[in-house]
Amino acid sequence: MIVHPRSLLLGLLVILYLQSGAVGQNVNAPKKCCFSFHTRPIPAADISDYEETDPHCPIAGVIFTTKKGPVCADPGFRWVKRAKDIIDRRTVEDGNAPKKCCFSFYTRPIPVADISQYEETDPHCPRDGVIFTYKRGVRVCLEPDFRSKITKGMLILVDV
Repeated sequence: MIVHPRSLLLGLLVILYLQSGAVGQNVNAPKKCCFSFHTRPIPAADISDYEETDPHCPIAGVIFTTKKGPVCADPGFRWVKRAKDIIDRRTVEDGNAPKKCCFSFYTRPIPVADISQYEETDPHCPRDGVIFTYKRGVRVCLEPDFRSKITKGMLILVDV
């Protein structure tokens, strides 16, 4: 049996193509990691949101969302902690509405150990919500449907 060189080459290319899709794709790899950090403080006014890096990343980091795009920062820096607190406080505003209203809502999970208390928003507020107070004094709002899905157990633990 004689194998034509073109057929052999085509067969090898197909095998290489199929193999390349299986190599190097780790579905369990962390999605968002930081490998270098911005060292100068970023004005909180330029930051719209933040998130912590995946716990499986080799280095812990904070990813700030800015007008210019994502920026990684070292969570140990004092300016990073202050910026996070300012962003967290933005979710509870008083304005001209009744006191204790929520106008934007926190979407990240809150560790139960960090919560000192919670309360429902004023019934006259334009939107319903639950205000959680961290032990360090920062208050954040959660939407009622978010509460029923994720924080139901948290409310029980905080009440204990």
